[in-house]
Amino acid sequence: MFSVSLAADSRPHEAIAFKVLNTWFKRLKGLLGTEGDAEPVALMRCRSIHTYAMGYPIDIAFVDEQGRVVDAVRSLEPNRRASNPDAFLTLERPAADSPWFEAGERVSLCGLAC
Repeated sequence: MFSVSLAADSRPHEAIAFKVLNTWFKRLKGLLGTEGDAEPVALMRCRSIHTYAMGYPIDIAFVDEQGRVVDAVRSLEPNRRASNPDAFLTLERPAADSPWFEAGERVSLCGLAC
């Protein structure tokens, strides 16, 4: 397992570190079983998520293959579903007031200058 830092092109100084989940089982589990201070996760090849049995709301962003955020939801409550057919990558974190990705932004890997 590895981590990446991602930032919106419009806010490169606000990079967020994500643990990359790239297997079916890891994507299925996502943040399930974690606490509200869990590390954000990037779910590869993921177009749909659920918050069944989650103990807290999450922020999500669906990103297409070109790195464009096609949809974002803040504070998705437990026992809900969300999906986007154009998504290639889904970003999740425990809901927070700090900056998050917005639809229309472009996401990129953050290099050493971030």
